[in-house]
Amino acid sequence: MNSPEIIEIPPDLAARASAVPGLAERLRRYIGMEISLHEERQKRYRPEILDLVQRARETAARRRAEGFDRDAALAGFEENYHSLMSKSD
Repeated sequence: MNSPEIIEIPPDLAARASAVPGLAERLRRYIGMEISLHEERQKRYRPEILDLVQRARETAARRRAEGFDRDAALAGFEENYHSLMSKSD
């Protein structure tokens, strides 16, 4: 195959994968579908929106790496929400 390397596959995994009938073709189809989806997103959304989504993904990845506790944040949000709603009655 004369294509640029997209992912690194460890030799032991590549050896096991070579025994799976039709895997290469399924991977080619999957990659083709992912490319099509990406190209459609690029056409459908404004560059500002795509940038916003990318920054949100980066922020989420950074927070996960820092040990962000999503459940604790959600619980805090719900507590604040119920507190505000009870004051509006």
